[in-house]
Amino acid sequence: MFIRRVGLALIAATLLSACGNSEVATFNKPKEPRADRAVALLALRYGPTQTAPAAEDAARIEALARQARDSGEPITVAASGSGNYADQERLAYVRTIVQRQGAVIQSSAVSSGVAAVPNTIVLQLERYVPRDLNCPDWSKSPGYDGQNLPHSNLGCATSVNIQTMVANPKDLEVGRDPGPSNGKLGADAVDRLYRGTPKALSVVGTSAQGGGATAAPGAPASSP
Repeated sequence: MFIRRVGLALIAATLLSACGNSEVATFNKPKEPRADRAVALLALRYGPTQTAPAAEDAARIEALARQARDSGEPITVAASGSGNYADQERLAYVRTIVQRQGAVIQSSAVSSGVAAVPNTIVLQLERYVPRDLNCPDWSKSPGYDGQNLPHSNLGCATSVNIQTMVANPKDLEVGRDPGPSNGKLGADAVDRLYRGTPKALSVVGTSAQGGGATAAPGAPASSP
């Protein structure tokens, strides 16, 4: 009886050891349209009695305002100080420049928390930008694959098209309540789709397992 139990235990141990194969198969996850949160900060320093921004600072404000307008996100503007005449005039100048570019200001007030340095105004823009998907991706050989794993370029076309056409990349990560949408954002998305420059395909060489060769631009194709 003892020998029989030992034999059964050995058989069970052998079967369990066969299940513990240490080989791990790696595969490429199909590309998905995603976006990342990005925060842009612009700090403007003023002289003690200065109220209007310098020319180069005004150009930076305009550039940030255009980004806010194109993304459909508001700009937060805050000044450090006690709210005296100079602070109010600085905020008024910045507010005018931002609104002239068609952007929206979320808040415009004196705040010691956002801009802690005296005689300073800080502009903040929080938006979402499309994630770099590394497309096209021909890193996986197109030849024989005994494991039948997905190709590295799987999902590239669909994901890049969605990232290009979506009105606001934030929609890829955060939902919104249904309702009227901004027509300009939708029109700009269509404009980007049709006016965008296609990304050139990379040269991948010749596969030894069949399939054609990809020649560099201007190079003669290989004859059979």
